[in-house]
Amino acid sequence: MRVVFVLLSILILIIHPNKCLGQSAEENSPEDKLLQHHLRDTVKVDLLNAAADAMQNISPDKAYKYLSEAGEIADELNYDKGRADYLTQMALYYYVSSEFEKVLEYTNKSLTINKRIGDEKGAAKNYYYIGKINYFQGNVDQAIDYLNKALKIQIALKDSTAICYTYASLGTNYADIGKYDLALEYEKDALEIAYNIKDDKTISFALNNLGVVYELHGNWPKALECYQKSLLIDERQNNFKDAAVAASNVANILKTQGNFTEALEHCEKGLAYSRKVGYKTGLCYNYEYMAHIYAAQQNYTKAWEYQQKTLSLQKEIGNQQGVVIAYRDLADILVLQNNYDEASNFYHKAIKLSQKISYKRVEVSSYIGLSRINSKLKNHQTAYYFSQKANKMAIAIDNIELISQSSEALARSCEKLGKYKEAYHAHTTFKTMSDSLHNEANVRRISGLEHEYKAEKEKALLQLEQQKKDRLQAAELKKQKLFRNTFIIAFVFMILLALNIWRGLVEKNKINKLLFAKNLEIKKQAEELIKTNQSLKQLSRFKEDMTNMLIHDLKNPLSTMIHVDILSEVTNKDELVKHLAFKMLNMIENTLDLYKHESVKLVVNKEKNDLNTIINSAVEEVDFLAKFNQLSFNISQEHSFEVNADLIVVRRIFVNILSNAVKFSSQNNVISIHTKALENNTLKVIIHNNGSYIDIDQQKHIFEKFGQLKSNSNSKMHSTGLGLNYCVLAVEAHNGKIGVESSKEKGTSFWFTLPEAKLVTNTEVAEI
Repeated sequence: MRVVFVLLSILILIIHPNKCLGQSAEENSPEDKLLQHHLRDTVKVDLLNAAADAMQNISPDKAYKYLSEAGEIADELNYDKGRADYLTQMALYYYVSSEFEKVLEYTNKSLTINKRIGDEKGAAKNYYYIGKINYFQGNVDQAIDYLNKALKIQIALKDSTAICYTYASLGTNYADIGKYDLALEYEKDALEIAYNIKDDKTISFALNNLGVVYELHGNWPKALECYQKSLLIDERQNNFKDAAVAASNVANILKTQGNFTEALEHCEKGLAYSRKVGYKTGLCYNYEYMAHIYAAQQNYTKAWEYQQKTLSLQKEIGNQQGVVIAYRDLADILVLQNNYDEASNFYHKAIKLSQKISYKRVEVSSYIGLSRINSKLKNHQTAYYFSQKANKMAIAIDNIELISQSSEALARSCEKLGKYKEAYHAHTTFKTMSDSLHNEANVRRISGLEHEYKAEKEKALLQLEQQKKDRLQAAELKKQKLFRNTFIIAFVFMILLALNIWRGLVEKNKINKLLFAKNLEIKKQAEELIKTNQSLKQLSRFKEDMTNMLIHDLKNPLSTMIHVDILSEVTNKDELVKHLAFKMLNMIENTLDLYKHESVKLVVNKEKNDLNTIINSAVEEVDFLAKFNQLSFNISQEHSFEVNADLIVVRRIFVNILSNAVKFSSQNNVISIHTKALENNTLKVIIHNNGSYIDIDQQKHIFEKFGQLKSNSNSKMHSTGLGLNYCVLAVEAHNGKIGVESSKEKGTSFWFTLPEAKLVTNTEVAEI
């Protein structure tokens, strides 16, 4: 075997001498080449520019040193190409430090030279950076125009790598203004180009940008998949600089999904990669996300510590954009701790620097933060000023998320100042934008699930076929090289042939195993697709049934409202119209909430609330319709309770159950509400009516997803089941339980529990 090893070494040395003698000249880094070149000529200018490009994100000071020398020599030699590249690199240097005005100054100078000397590739790069700067300044339309100018030149030059980067940038621009379909189209085109040119760094870049668009679209699983693939490529290539960024992106998605442990692990990984290559920007990303994670865990001390590290490092490397974001994030942490004075100071710092560098998105979010602070301090006029300013800017830069947030703040401040017309308009805008942000992604994923699933499977089969072809081509190439060099190594021919046959058998065995595993995977995926199709059909049937029921349930109140003037038995007709409108609004809210929380868990805002107040408020909502049906309420409590719960959500639980009780009760009946304390600070609420009962078969299904309620005592009465579906979501969000007990003799009792209840005082029995 030792002889075989020596002979193989000789063969490899003959075929690939560079592999054995060390790294080739082409593989040397730009800095290595620069050290080997001693002439003060145009070649040195090009090497200095290349070395500066390699150092931009790792050591900005070293990059600036190289550029200073490159500019000096280019001027001496009157070397226009070198001067244009020097100016482009200077623009990139100031881009890293977020000094956008200087970026535009140097880029425009470079563009003038490139146009004069006819360097279309250089001009395209200039247009690309002008587009990037306009994006960060909030001028998205101008950014898209410049990127398209760059793209036109790149397509003419057939510069695939540059086209890939421009497509990816256009994708993030369109995502920022809510055009997610167009954004995904550009990002997928960029990824396809990257795979075609087979450049791992470009593939990683395209995957990362596709992940950004999925993240902005709210599709966190897809975003996580893209970021993880990008990270694996960077790690495989020992590209620690880009791996640091990819690790931070993975951490951010994991944090959003509530997986804080793994999120912190990826941040630590990102920090390790950054330190390995001295990449300070990578340190900033990971410090920033660690601060966000600790803030989400309410560990504000740790959050403050890491955000301060971010701020210090961003100042050190001169990244003013990063400094602005750090100021804003520090203010957010202080708000969570109710330290409003210091938070206001940091928001004002963020605004001042944002205005200096035209970073409009952070400026808008800081105004929103100031509005919220002043609203909490009851400085409603000041809150109105900041929210109005934020809303105008958000609309100007066409950022859907910021329009939604600023509209909410504006509606709140207008309401406090009695500007009800303006408050209504702002609230309508907020609801529209909020629904667009939270519901659009879910609806698209449901409607396009089957198509996307099939496309992915077809792509997987094509990739498998291409892998087989690549392996066969590689085997053929090795065979040709073997024959080409046979006359040099004739005395070892038999040994090498035997080794080659053995290796071929091993490869064939591996391929067979891989194909077998892939076939099993495809079979499993086909079964999953069948299940998915069945689920979609069930969902379609549910939507049809639910639509019919909604039309029926909305028709009666609408008819009553239209003909209310001719109802002689009704004395307070305005109150009846109000309660009928409430009934329809409650039904619509239940429908929207169920769609909204189809794949996203209902989030509750727990605060200490008096249970009596919640019950009385809910009873007041349905009291008129109850009296109209000659029903009364009996509220019986062993004790008075204080509950740690979401006031609005719990109130809606009561309203939904009480509305059903009114709906299914006969005239002159009493609806009772009873509360009692259980173990472990748990409160049980029981709502009972004697007018109807639910048979045992229905009791098993009414709390299931899309279960529908029907009374046995009156077969014409039924419900969509939406209200009970919402109650299940709401109770479970509070870590409680819900159930029903019903019989002919005792009537029907719906009950639910609320943990975190505190006993206050004994109370009397109240009847309404």
